[in-house]
Amino acid sequence: MRDSSGSIQPFCDALRRPAVRAGDLTMPAYSVLIVDDEPGIREFLVGFSRHEGNKAEAVQSAECSLEGIAKKSLHFVITTNWLPGL
Repeated sequence: MRDSSGSIQPFCDALRRPAVRAGDLTMPAYSVLIVDDEPGIREFLVGFSRHEGNKAEAVQSAECSLEGIAKKSLHFVITTNWLPGL
């Protein structure tokens, strides 16, 4: 993901929402789908994303991710390159 200057941002920075000003509580959360076959990685990324105020779900396979992508409006999909079924 690139910022306005063209620099590449780490994905952790991309999931952090901008600071909310006092009285501005209408900022929507990002919708994130985590796709990984390792339970520990899924749990960590979901926990981190939710901690940052986002809506996060996780699935364990490429096939399940396609179902999730088709049914939901998502801002981010985070996956691994070595996922079986991709």
